[in-house]
Amino acid sequence: MPKKNWIKGAIKRPGAFKAKAKRAGMSTAAFARKVLKKGSRVSARTKRQASLARTLSKLSRRQASGVKATTMERREASILKATAKLAKKHKSLIKKRRQASGVKASVMKRRSGPLAKRLKRLSKKRKKK
Repeated sequence: MPKKNWIKGAIKRPGAFKAKAKRAGMSTAAFARKVLKKGSRVSARTKRQASLARTLSKLSRRQASGVKATTMERREASILKATAKLAKKHKSLIKKRRQASGVKASVMKRRSGPLAKRLKRLSKKRKKK
């Protein structure tokens, strides 16, 4: 059975890898990728730190602190993800509709107000003539 707080034992020098990344002018994730590439000439300690940084980045903040998320928090997270997906899909549908109609985006924004139906009727009448 795995240890409960293995992360506390794994981090020997807190902040050391982040400081190295900062000195290199990179984020910790970018520096970890650079260090773990084949042929990089850094110490074994730095390579171990990079490997640990990559592993810890995969964990959520809750898991890293050793606290399990409650059922409500998991539900909220899944709802937020679903909402974000729907919003993204909705934006892409609107964009496709604008492209298909050949109307500029600025004009389309004006048509989303209360006068939208009136404008649509007027545009249909113009097309008929």
